[in-house]
Amino acid sequence: TTGEFFCDRAELGEYAWFIETDKGSVQPVATKKPNPWGLHDMSGSLWEWTADRYADHLAGGDDPRGPASGTSRVLRGGSWSRTAGFCSAAYRFTDSPDSSYINLGFRLLAAVGPAERVGGSAETGAAKGTVMAPSSSGSGWIGRKAGDRKVVEFRGQKIAFRWCPPGSFRMGKAPGVKVNLPQGFWMLETELTQGLWTAVEGKELDWSTWGKGPNHPVYNVSHDRAVAFIAKLNLLLHQENVIPADVQLAL
Repeated sequence: TTGEFFCDRAELGEYAWFIETDKGSVQPVATKKPNPWGLHDMSGSLWEWTADRYADHLAGGDDPRGPASGTSRVLRGGSWSRTAGFCSAAYRFTDSPDSSYINLGFRLLAAVGPAERVGGSAETGAAKGTVMAPSSSGSGWIGRKAGDRKVVEFRGQKIAFRWCPPGSFRMGKAPGVKVNLPQGFWMLETELTQGLWTAVEGKELDWSTWGKGPNHPVYNVSHDRAVAFIAKLNLLLHQENVIPADVQLAL
């Protein structure tokens, strides 16, 4: 988007859960309209953890990750418990990576490349980084146009991604800074669901009060816990040949 939202502000309630439209609890994923690329709940619903470290001033360039040191991580998107203004595409929230609240969640991305470039480290496969060029085993994981859809199945759960192509854009409030994405990646169509979490972990987090069900998004999750989950899911999907070895999940 080149504006505050990808839609007219008056239409935001058709796409997002925020305090003016919310029912007082976390709602199931994909109950609002998707954005033009087929991604649900990119605005509202839950603040989504990112791998980027927070800085007051945005850095531009190729896939910037924020400062090289520091602990606070960036969250994006607004939430069901905040007003519409926090859903702005330019708004960044920050918190410590061990924080977990009823309005914090996350979603996955998938890209072709070794873990130390896509995931930030071979151990976690979780921190956002530069995507490498495709190899033969992951060649089917290169999309052709924005919004292309890819679905894999794992332990009875369908995991649906949308293609986000390479390109350049301006990030932050006008005039913003120029950011280049040299390679594209797949983004989870919705926030991570409680159904997928339970299929991987075999147990639930504390979801009893603010919304519970296989199609509800995961909340009450810290950045560090999300990183550990992604590492485990990466390993399982590779072991069970659900995704090619050079396709890595990340935050």
